Amino acid sequence: MNNEKTKLSFDLKKIKENENIEFKKADNNLPNSLWETYSAFCNTSGGIIILGIEEKKNGDNIIIGINDIDKMEKDIWNTANNLAKVSYNVIGNGDIYKVKIDDKNIMILDIKEAPHNKKPVYLNRKIENTYIRRGEADKKADNDEIGTLMAMATPKPLLLDNFSMKDLDSETVSKFRKIIEERYPEKNYKNLNDEDFLKEIGAIRLDRKNNIYKITDGCLLLLGKYISITDYFSKFHLDFFYRDKDNERWKDRVSSDLPNSYGEMNIFNFYNIVFEKIKIFLKEPFALNEEKVRVFNTSLLIEAIREALVNTLIHADYLQNFPKVKIEMFEGWINFENSGKMLITKDEYVQGGNSVIRNEILVQLVRLIGIAERQGFGGVKICKTSESLFKQQPEIITDLRETKLKLWTVDALHFREDLSVLDKKIYHILLKNNQPLTRKEIISISENTEHFVKKSLINLLEKGLITTIGNGRSTKYEISFGTQGYLTKIQMKLQTLAKLNNLLSED
Repeated sequence: MNNEKTKLSFDLKKIKENENIEFKKADNNLPNSLWETYSAFCNTSGGIIILGIEEKKNGDNIIIGINDIDKMEKDIWNTANNLAKVSYNVIGNGDIYKVKIDDKNIMILDIKEAPHNKKPVYLNRKIENTYIRRGEADKKADNDEIGTLMAMATPKPLLLDNFSMKDLDSETVSKFRKIIEERYPEKNYKNLNDEDFLKEIGAIRLDRKNNIYKITDGCLLLLGKYISITDYFSKFHLDFFYRDKDNERWKDRVSSDLPNSYGEMNIFNFYNIVFEKIKIFLKEPFALNEEKVRVFNTSLLIEAIREALVNTLIHADYLQNFPKVKIEMFEGWINFENSGKMLITKDEYVQGGNSVIRNEILVQLVRLIGIAERQGFGGVKICKTSESLFKQQPEIITDLRETKLKLWTVDALHFREDLSVLDKKIYHILLKNNQPLTRKEIISISENTEHFVKKSLINLLEKGLITTIGNGRSTKYEISFGTQGYLTKIQMKLQTLAKLNNLLSED
């Protein structure tokens, strides 16, 4: 128990605010800004509000404590359940944790993202008092963002008026149905014309209000002519760049709004073209691990990339005022960006088993051709592959406008020429551990001599990649709070620790 408290105390003093963590001083009174943060977390991706701590940008945070923690808890419950103050309450039993750190009371609020049909969550009965989270700041949502939140709660039309077979690209339809015919030979799809085939698989459906067959939104996105797609999805845009390292200049590009020789630029064709290009570029010698050895199982990486590419295309919000799909491949990583907020939490994405579908028909059609993971487990495949090959999770950022995923194709430290193989190995050992390690423990795990381990630790400390806890023989080493991947790691750790409320609250 005391060990858990010590670790929590250390974490709370070191961690800084980010998109999911907010500190409030709150020594005597509940600050009004708490409810702005509450609204922002509800409308974005949830988060943790920690009361009784003052954040310091430079140096350790200060644990101030809460003078009357029971009164503050009562004030929170009263406000959260008052519709005149807050439009929707997400706080339930088990979401408020009272913890004593350094003999001072602090409170941790676990604010869940609100259900989509309850958004936007706003304050004081005024919808203009809607907040969203942008980085470490709470921002008032503009009209477009409020409209997006409201649209997320409204079912989208699946059947499109005034569209027909003429709006579909016959060549794309032919390639698409060939794959399905080969996957399902028992269905005898070959005996059907294109229109009947599309009706059979649900790409064209009967509008039971007027008994007329209509093109679905997913069918148009996947198989349509570009000009027809933009007649309905006016901001539809697909882009792929292959860049040299972190250079602004691109070596290759595939774009939906540029003249090309690839045929109609719908989702089906864009996926096939871009995926093939990525596989070709991965064959270049940058796909190496920290020992300068080619990744042992390139097929695992390719599968993770395929899943990320498919997810980016099928889960985009194409009806937004600012839609886009942009894939940028660099020498060592790939950025996947699409419009719209991820409809599940980051934890749900990593752990799998839960799925909320934005483009239902599109997802169904893509699964027919076998290029999408079973429902709710695509993120698991991506994250597990990244962890196994490169010792780190992909970076995920999501807000109302867009979702971004950065997937490494090499070890994150690969381009650090100032680090030795042993430096990188020790860094990864510390990254994988949930608690600091002594030099003796690092020597044992790394299977190296004290001389070389000591030399590597000094180098990592000098470069700010790791930090120390304690002094003398009791000195322990841990990943620095400013290094890549650690904020996400510590956030998850804090959530886990907070849920040990009964344990941590004991004297």
